[in-house]
Amino acid sequence: MRLLIIDDDALLRTIVKSKLESSGNSVLEAADGTAGWEVMQTNTLDCVLIDLGLPDMDGRDLIGRARKNPRTRHLPMIVITGRNDREAIDEAFEIGANYFLTKPINWSLFRHQIDYVMRLVESGRQARRAHLATQGESKLKDTVIGRLNYVLRPMAANIATNADHFASLLDGPTPRESLRAEAEHIRQEAHNLEMTLATMANFAALLNSGVDLNPRRLSLEKLLNGVMQSLQGRWASAIFQVDAPAYELWLHVDHDQLTRALVCLLDNAFRCSPVDRAVKLSAQHLEDGSVCFVVDDEGAGIASHKLHRLLAPMSAIDRQDRAACDVSGLGLATAKFIAEAHGGQLTVQSALGRGTSASIHLPSELISMIVVEAEADAA
Repeated sequence: MRLLIIDDDALLRTIVKSKLESSGNSVLEAADGTAGWEVMQTNTLDCVLIDLGLPDMDGRDLIGRARKNPRTRHLPMIVITGRNDREAIDEAFEIGANYFLTKPINWSLFRHQIDYVMRLVESGRQARRAHLATQGESKLKDTVIGRLNYVLRPMAANIATNADHFASLLDGPTPRESLRAEAEHIRQEAHNLEMTLATMANFAALLNSGVDLNPRRLSLEKLLNGVMQSLQGRWASAIFQVDAPAYELWLHVDHDQLTRALVCLLDNAFRCSPVDRAVKLSAQHLEDGSVCFVVDDEGAGIASHKLHRLLAPMSAIDRQDRAACDVSGLGLATAKFIAEAHGGQLTVQSALGRGTSASIHLPSELISMIVVEAEADAA
């Protein structure tokens, strides 16, 4: 674990650091609240031990600020106080502490107390993920039921109409080139139907399995490589750009599910884009520690009054929408569902004639963004 001790007592910091590092932990130090806040903003931490009586920004203000910041909202915090009365205990929990230790610290119990706090915090994380999963599953069911009839019937009718037209051309002196063009049109309609059915099959599998995420720690590079491999043989190669700091960036996500979400967005972008225009996937590491994946295309775009319907459950999609973008409406819904299951969100911006931009934003406090520098080689 990586921990931070904030205390103006240099001797106490030295002892805490020694005790924790003897168990294989990494420990950072800060002598006052301002320095401690800077460390909290520039490092990924597992736990903070904080003295209430700091010389500048006291521990109460520091904890209050941390609980309002997305990056540190759920960061475990253990208060160190010289008081052990009931009022001190209540105050520690009211300001957002997860646990408290009284001075002098009982060093024989110290490491066990830290482990106990971390187990409590992990239980809270699992409860939040379970709540998000339940919400996502309900939205998923609404979406798939609302789209099945509306999408498949018109597509099947189009194929039947085109086939009848092709048959009528065979009865007359139609040039071979025209027959070939009409046959290609039917083939493309059948391909769209096939892709729609595949999307719905994947969506149904997601529905049946729920949102039981299996998050694991992996690098951003490995995630993007997996997305590229999934696209092989489907569309022309995309242009991938990673907007991230020089250090390696690691995520704690469900690799398969997040890859599926990004592929859904890329499939839509390729389907909407002219063959001579690039589709771009960029990964941006934001100041609050979160990550935003953005898929940009230069296609026809979607009118603003139609855009919200592509993401709304139980909504209808008119023929222009189906022809221009996601033929089933479930690709965006799948990506939205997976993003929300991770505690993130999907947003789509589009303008007619200027293309579409779809973004999956993953928050740092739930996805456990881990920035690793020198430790990356040893991981």
